[in-house]
Amino acid sequence: MKIIAVEGPSYAGKSTAIEHLRSIGIERQAFVSDCYVRQIAHRDDIPPARTESAAAQLAAFEKFMAIENTRVRAALASAKPGAVLDRSVDTLLAHAHALDALYGYDVHDQLRDRLQELPFLRPDHTLYLDVPAEALNLRRKLARHTATESDYFLLDPAFLTHARNYFVSRARPPVSREVIVGRPTPTRPTSRTQSNPSSRSWRGDWPLPTALFAWRHTPPPLLIGGAEVTQQLLAEEFAAAGWRTVYLGSHQAPWDQATQLPQIRAFLDSHHTPYEETRGDLRYQWKKVDCIAVPQHRTASTLHSLLSGLQPDVVFTSQEGAADLAAQARPTALVAGILHSVSARSSCCRSHHSARASRPAESSRLVI
Repeated sequence: MKIIAVEGPSYAGKSTAIEHLRSIGIERQAFVSDCYVRQIAHRDDIPPARTESAAAQLAAFEKFMAIENTRVRAALASAKPGAVLDRSVDTLLAHAHALDALYGYDVHDQLRDRLQELPFLRPDHTLYLDVPAEALNLRRKLARHTATESDYFLLDPAFLTHARNYFVSRARPPVSREVIVGRPTPTRPTSRTQSNPSSRSWRGDWPLPTALFAWRHTPPPLLIGGAEVTQQLLAEEFAAAGWRTVYLGSHQAPWDQATQLPQIRAFLDSHHTPYEETRGDLRYQWKKVDCIAVPQHRTASTLHSLLSGLQPDVVFTSQEGAADLAAQARPTALVAGILHSVSARSSCCRSHHSARASRPAESSRLVI
């Protein structure tokens, strides 16, 4: 029997994936099993995720292995050539590994030894759904589960890190013969006729779409004028709401090519913000916004790479040279132009809105 397991943190989409497989008739060919917790009839009988002692952790393992024994018998009785599992015994070992790291229970090796004495389904292949913590928490909030259980241990950052390391970093060798780390990507429109934002749905890694800011001024957090303030605040709001937010800018002024790298480095250093600098590109994260500062001559090529790699759902652009950036992004994403001011230098306005005005606009406006 070929056994495939789906693993990942809570709210990663494991059960959703299993239900989808059921909807397309997978059970005609394979035995399909829900996760351990779903097979416990009464909620009060579910062992706590944060056990109070090593003894309690060992007892929880025995309870779940009794369910595993039922799984084994049901799989054999089905006489089907394959099995698909929502979680496997690797879940139990990853959980023990995390609690050993957090509380020093030191039970992981005991559970591995005990596992060899019990019947269990060993996966041939395990797909680990590697979903960012921000997305997990947002999915839980959207499911309205935060009101009933505000302190949810399974999404505790430290627990998530240690449990993930079991599968991704192989902190301990998984039982599964193979572990594939999957980072699902959102569904994208396949043609311009499908690009109406009101009809889109997003699935997979990010429950909300990806926003890309691209212009020829500096990215956050270096502020020069009102345009920089407006776009930084907008980007930070997207990131705070759970969107994947990337901000492409240039560390050279678009009007005279003067470099602003020293000022950006000094600002980041003074705020203890790490950054990477390679071939004139500066990359860092500011308030959950991934920022990239490149030379002016590499703005277009970097945007091309980001459009291909990120597949953003919306691109924001403005100021000098925005018309060219908008034209570059428009075939693959919704493009929004932010009109900060109108001037002879504003090519975005001249090229796309035929605006003729000499005085600055009183406020920023969004033009799509």
